[in-house]
Amino acid sequence: SNNDFDCIIVGAGASGMMCASILAKSKLSVAILDGNERVGRKLSLTGNGRCNLTNDNLDTSRYYTDSRPLLEQALKAFSASRTLDFFEKELGVITTSKDGLRYPFTNKASTVVDALRFYCSDNGISLLLSNKVKSITKKADRYELYTTEGQLFSAKTVVVACGGKSYAASGSDGSGYSILSGFEDASSFERLAPSLVQLVINDCDITSLSGTKANVVVKLLVGHHSEQTIAQEEGELLFTDYGVSGICIMQLSSACIDYAAKNSRYPILSIDFFKDYSFSQSVDLIKDRKERFSQRSCVDALSGMLPSKLIEVILKHSQIVPDMSISQLTDTQINNLSKQLNCFNVKINGTKGFDTAQVTRGGLKLSTLKGTSMELNNHDGLYACGEILNVDGPCGGYNLQWAWTSGALAAYGVLSKLQ
Repeated sequence: SNNDFDCIIVGAGASGMMCASILAKSKLSVAILDGNERVGRKLSLTGNGRCNLTNDNLDTSRYYTDSRPLLEQALKAFSASRTLDFFEKELGVITTSKDGLRYPFTNKASTVVDALRFYCSDNGISLLLSNKVKSITKKADRYELYTTEGQLFSAKTVVVACGGKSYAASGSDGSGYSILSGFEDASSFERLAPSLVQLVINDCDITSLSGTKANVVVKLLVGHHSEQTIAQEEGELLFTDYGVSGICIMQLSSACIDYAAKNSRYPILSIDFFKDYSFSQSVDLIKDRKERFSQRSCVDALSGMLPSKLIEVILKHSQIVPDMSISQLTDTQINNLSKQLNCFNVKINGTKGFDTAQVTRGGLKLSTLKGTSMELNNHDGLYACGEILNVDGPCGGYNLQWAWTSGALAAYGVLSKLQ
C-alpha cells in the first residue's frame, strides 16, 4: 500500500533531514514522519536564526558522551569538511566562515531548512507532516509505526531522529525515548538533563539588573573557600528576571550541571566585570575618582566605569552605601570594591529547564549501537541519530555537526542493509 516504505525516518529536524538527503538519490522509497506542520522547526531557530552549521576547528574532547572512541570514529567517517562539501555541492548552500564558525552565506537558518526541504522533494522523498509517531512495533521483518492520529505506516528500516527533550515547543518533547524504550531497557539510556541552558540565581540584587548586559569573564568556583576554578568562559553576560543568560553562561552550564549531579550542590558563579584591569589598576582608578569627583556620591563618581545599575549592586556587595560621598571611602573599602569588580561571587540556585535549553544531556547510549552504522545492536533495521543519542557539545556548531554526522551515517547504514 502507499503507507509502506523501504525506510521511514521519524523526525524532520536536522539529523532526519540530513539522513533523508543522503538517501534521496538511492532507488529506495523513503518517507519522513513529523508531528509539526513544517520541517526543521528547531533548526530554523538555531544560532539566533543564523544557523551555525559547523565549526572548522571541532575539538572532539569537548563533546560529552558515553563512548568517545565511537564518537571520534563517527566524526572521522562524516567530518565537518564532508558536511560542508555536501551543503555546497549537493544542497547548493553557500557558506561563510567567521572565526572558524560556519554559517550560511545568507545568515539565515531558513536557507538551510529550505535547501534540505527542496532537495528531499526534488528527489521524491515523501514528507508526511502533521504525523506524530506514537509507537513502533516489530512485525515479522517489518516495523509498524502508529501515529497519534491513528494512522499506520510500515517500513523495512526505521531511523529514529525525533530529537531530545530540549525546547519542547519545537516538537522535541522527549517522545523518542518512550518509542525506543519498547526496544531497549532503562540501562541503555543515560539520565536526561537540560544542557546549554541559563542559570537561575535567587538574589534580588541580581534580578534587579534584568536587561543589563556586560562583557565579562565568568568562572565556576568550588572548594571550601571557593579557591578552585572548574570552568571559565568569556563573553557577553545578560542579567534576567531569573538569573543570568548569554553564550558564556550556556557554555558554563554543562560543567555546572555535571558538578551538581556528582556533588548535590552547585558551584559558585564568579563574574569579572573589569577583566582588562588588574586589582591594583582598579584601586588606582577608584582613588583617582575619589580625588577628582570628591563632591559626588559613590555611584555617581564611578558611573563612567560601568552601568550605574551595576555599580549600585557592586557597591552593595562591597558593603558600601551607594549614595554615600566618595570622599568618605576608606582604603579598606576601596580594596573591597576593587575585589568585587574582578571577583563578584554569587550563589547558583539551579538551571532553567528543558523548555529553554538548547540541547539535551543524556539519552540512548552510543554503546547500544553497532559501530558507526547507527543501527541498534539488538534490533535489525532500527537506527537512531541526532539529539536522542547521548552526545552533546558546547555552542559553536558542535550539536548541529553531530546531527549532520549521525544522520548521514544512519543513511549509509540503511543503504548498506537494503542495497
